[in-house]
Amino acid sequence: MIEALVYGRLFGAPTQRTAKSGAAYVMAKVLSKGQDGDDFVTIFCFSESAGAELLRLGDGERVSLQGKLKAEIYAKDGESRISLTLVADQILALRQPPKERKAKAEKSATPTTSRPEPDRIAGMRVQAGERDDALDDTIPF
Repeated sequence: MIEALVYGRLFGAPTQRTAKSGAAYVMAKVLSKGQDGDDFVTIFCFSESAGAELLRLGDGERVSLQGKLKAEIYAKDGESRISLTLVADQILALRQPPKERKAKAEKSATPTTSRPEPDRIAGMRVQAGERDDALDDTIPF
């Protein structure tokens, strides 16, 4: 297998499954766009932390994955095709899922009670309501 980094969008929601041995894993499909066209990469994630990160993402979310890549050739309808499978051990969501973006936006919208920092003009501190005639000549507006 080859160590690889795959970037793309999730095609469908990731699913958690159980192997015959009883081990849990996460499976997903990623659509990766390249110069030669689009490629689908089947993702298997056996790491618990990486699997949890993948499960919190939804269909269409951008993601970057690192792990072992396996490429196989198979025939379908008399035509040779390539199957790409990545066993991912590192997952990086390239955008926060919508639920977390909304929660952060609501949190940052709460008003603050702290006093605002004084304005800065031409590198000098000017207190609110204070006037300096020397500065009026240097400001073009």
